[in-house]
Amino acid sequence: HGKSEFNFLSLPLWVHSKECGIIARRVAFQTGYHDPEEAFVAGVLHDIGKLAILMKSSENFKNIQRHEQMFDSTSDQAEKVILGYTHMDIGGLLMKKWNMPESLYGCVYNHHTMTENQDRKSSLTDMVILGNYYSHVLKLKTGMDSPEKPDDIKNLLVRLDLNDEDEASLIKNIREDLSHSELFD
Repeated sequence: HGKSEFNFLSLPLWVHSKECGIIARRVAFQTGYHDPEEAFVAGVLHDIGKLAILMKSSENFKNIQRHEQMFDSTSDQAEKVILGYTHMDIGGLLMKKWNMPESLYGCVYNHHTMTENQDRKSSLTDMVILGNYYSHVLKLKTGMDSPEKPDDIKNLLVRLDLNDEDEASLIKNIREDLSHSELFD
């Protein structure tokens, strides 16, 4: 029972992490980032704190999901209520403990943060934030072509120097990449 429950709860997490990595890699290619594979790894690892929560306590993990649904809250808001800390906090600690590069730590710890910094154009975190956004938008079936993006995503696209035409091309390529995503399973 325990292993099948873990598999059931972890599958959507794996699918989302894989999608985020694939999309972050595509954004890296399109923006000329020097290491698209680093973007892939950052995208796959971005929610490692959620996996840690699930592995430590599937009951807490389920309570967080229930809280999100009941109160229409984000995962980090629900985690703060249930645990007192977030999956970004846990993921950041893991990145430090495992001596991962600062760039990966930043992606894991800041993938829900839209703060400005001096050189966001080359920021791996922006690519992961965009990967996370597009992965969730796909799941909601709202259509990535919708012009109704949150302002912070619009600003992020500007920071990455992606205009409407670039984004349309990006979305087309993301759809193609994701159609082959089973190769990563």
